[in-house]
Amino acid sequence: MLEYDLTTILEQLEGQLDINHAREVERLHLDAIHFRRVSRIPLAVEYPPDPGFPRLPFREVFRDPEKMLYNELVTIKNNIWNSVQIRDDFPLQIRPNYGIGLISSLFGAQIRVDDWNTPWVLHMEDEKAFRDAVSHGIPDLKGGLFERVLETYEIFTRLLQPYPKCAEAIRLTQPDMQGPFCNLQLIRGDQLFYDLYDDPDMIHEALDVITDTMIACQQAL
Repeated sequence: MLEYDLTTILEQLEGQLDINHAREVERLHLDAIHFRRVSRIPLAVEYPPDPGFPRLPFREVFRDPEKMLYNELVTIKNNIWNSVQIRDDFPLQIRPNYGIGLISSLFGAQIRVDDWNTPWVLHMEDEKAFRDAVSHGIPDLKGGLFERVLETYEIFTRLLQPYPKCAEAIRLTQPDMQGPFCNLQLIRGDQLFYDLYDDPDMIHEALDVITDTMIACQQAL
């Protein structure tokens, strides 16, 4: 098991983070995406994570929000630690990172978690199981991974709270919810492409309930 030190990371970030620069970067991005005139094109520099902060295996991170926060801060290519050092235009952001199976898990799809790979969805190739999963309206949002996502937001907020600059500058963004068709393919697998011809009504109904579920999840965040 790799060693990690979240407290040291947060203490150093708190001492080095330029809150005015973070605010400027956020304004720059907001202006850019709203097609307002900007002083420069936002530039985020991507380079390998600092070797002094080893990446933790996804199997560990998946089960421990504190380790997940550590990974979010220091080990992705565009990460907060690197950005604070060089003061580029990366908007400081983290998220509950449970992979692409958040919506799929609400419909009963199983999630496979390996040591180093991001989680993957085990498709429902059995037609009866698939029909049953998508035929009962919006599923219970306390099922699957979604409740864990909400708990992780609370834990991230609590862990950042003792560090005022970090708590203000580091934004908690939404998890990876994919799109309706992507989620449908993750649940059904490649059989979906046969279903499009064999039973298009079923696919339209499934897309409707998946879309409604995504909206409900967004509203609950």
